[in-house]
Amino acid sequence: MKTFHLQDASLTSYAMQREGFGLIHSFSRLVWMPFITTMPARYIMYLAEAPKCPSYAYAGIVLLHLVAFVIRRGAISQKSDFRREPNHPVFSSLETIHTSSKGLLAGGWWGLVRHPNYLGELLMYIAWTLPIGLKMTTPWLCLLLLLLTFVVRIRMVENYCAQRHGHGWKTYCEKVRSRLVPFLL
Repeated sequence: MKTFHLQDASLTSYAMQREGFGLIHSFSRLVWMPFITTMPARYIMYLAEAPKCPSYAYAGIVLLHLVAFVIRRGAISQKSDFRREPNHPVFSSLETIHTSSKGLLAGGWWGLVRHPNYLGELLMYIAWTLPIGLKMTTPWLCLLLLLLTFVVRIRMVENYCAQRHGHGWKTYCEKVRSRLVPFLL
């Protein structure tokens, strides 16, 4: 059966594997994420005028969004491809950690931070919110809510990975110290 472009990668995500398409996932995809991700655009419409920024600022915002998209999509695709075919030649130059259940990718995007997919998503939201500037606070509060959501999800994923991979997960965490933001978190 033909799937949407890159859809197979999302089907192997933690949420789909552990929670399935139940109430939490449905609520997240149909209510929570559409509300949060459209907040900046709704506030720009509320302002009834385009925010005044120099063109280089808009270029920087677009560049930030593109970089964030590449990080998110690249990380998700890299993990999905590694799960599907861990011995593929593409991964021969990337460090991997062997565990009792499956190998862990400790190179590429997953060698930068433990959750580069969330980092990319967070940077995309920042890019969507930057045109508003400081005229409205609600979109920035939504950014904090999104960050809180990621902190909770990261704890869940890491607890699961610690149980599943045992000592291999501990080795991975020693190698890749940052959870979300390189050299900080």
